[in-house]
Amino acid sequence: MFSGRCFRILAVVFSFVVTVRPASVANNRPVVGIVAEDYYGRIPGKSTYIAASYVKWAEAAGARVLPIFINQTEEYYDRVLGLVNGVIFPGGAVHIDKDTGYGNSGRLIYKKIHQRNLDGYLPLWGTCLGMELVIYAHLNRNDPRTRCAMQDKALSLQLGETHGRLLGSAPENIIQKLTTEPVNIHYHSWCLTSKNFRAFNLDSDFSALAFNNDSEGRKFVSVLEHKYMPIYLTQFHPEKPQFEWVDNLKHHNIPHSSSAIAVGQFFANFFIDECRKNKAQFPAENNGELIYAYPVSNTGAISIYEQSYLFD
Repeated sequence: MFSGRCFRILAVVFSFVVTVRPASVANNRPVVGIVAEDYYGRIPGKSTYIAASYVKWAEAAGARVLPIFINQTEEYYDRVLGLVNGVIFPGGAVHIDKDTGYGNSGRLIYKKIHQRNLDGYLPLWGTCLGMELVIYAHLNRNDPRTRCAMQDKALSLQLGETHGRLLGSAPENIIQKLTTEPVNIHYHSWCLTSKNFRAFNLDSDFSALAFNNDSEGRKFVSVLEHKYMPIYLTQFHPEKPQFEWVDNLKHHNIPHSSSAIAVGQFFANFFIDECRKNKAQFPAENNGELIYAYPVSNTGAISIYEQSYLFD
């Protein structure tokens, strides 16, 4: 659907759009949309949720947050994507290859973000399952993932041949922390192997910036960015070191070192700086739609998230 051939003609143009932005056009009141997910938890009467750690991660870099609800109309998504300066696809534990709200709505949202980036600038960040959803949508539901065992694994990164815009902008001390310390926490049962990255022709449109190996030695992609659009994906969770503290048998290795905090904050700062390049101004009359209008629930005793926004 979105082949590399479509973009080669425009590669120089998009390369310029992505990398060159006058500071004078920075939008210092950015609003980021975070896509909600299907809720299968223990609190009755709730159908969707957003883990509060993603909200805090965006807010810590200077953004406000607009929840983007699933199972909505195309008109709704057109409207909210016109209001926000960027979008986050969060991680989670729902199926993206079956009939779920997150999977169905996420594919539609990705299509619309992709279209907007043909002649505009709307950054997208995908974390863990969010990364997998972006790739699945990009390949028009052709699934390149391989089963792997990467639950509760804190690792350093193996850098690829190119640092791209994302890692290329990182200070030397951040690169050192990323590559020598276990600051990146993985919680996923699927991997995009290096082999499948090439076999599915994802290298036409994406650059693989960093890798890891699973417990069976298979090399998989940990950081991706689109070559011509402001789309950034990590298989690990940069938000957890700062904001998730659940400690049990299955969630015990989240790093909370100063290095892990610095790395997570770097990724947040980078993405929100990208969002500042989008010129949309959030109308004051829509302030009631922001995340501040919704209560946050303490869910650490019944889930992997300390706090969650739960929606009817």
